[in-house]
Amino acid sequence: MSGNLEHRYRWISVGLVLLFGATLALGLLLYTLDHQSAIALVVLQTGLFMLMASPAVRIAVIAAERIRRRDWGFLGLTAVVVIEVGIVLWRAGTRA
Repeated sequence: MSGNLEHRYRWISVGLVLLFGATLALGLLLYTLDHQSAIALVVLQTGLFMLMASPAVRIAVIAAERIRRRDWGFLGLTAVVVIEVGIVLWRAGTRA
């Protein structure tokens, strides 16, 4: 069973890296060709967003597998960490 999860996790990780890598490369190419292009900035921002969101996707995949396995201890600890990170980000965002 764990081999199956590791196999899926590896393919998701590789797919995400290829996707945001290609998006960033395209954005850089467009920006190099025309640095005032709005589409270049949108593509670059999309690539950066996907880069930042990839850890959350990985956590969601692992959490879904743990729900399937009914591993409530792992899910509880994961929820605590996610809540703590959310609180830290929220507090950092409100301090101006």
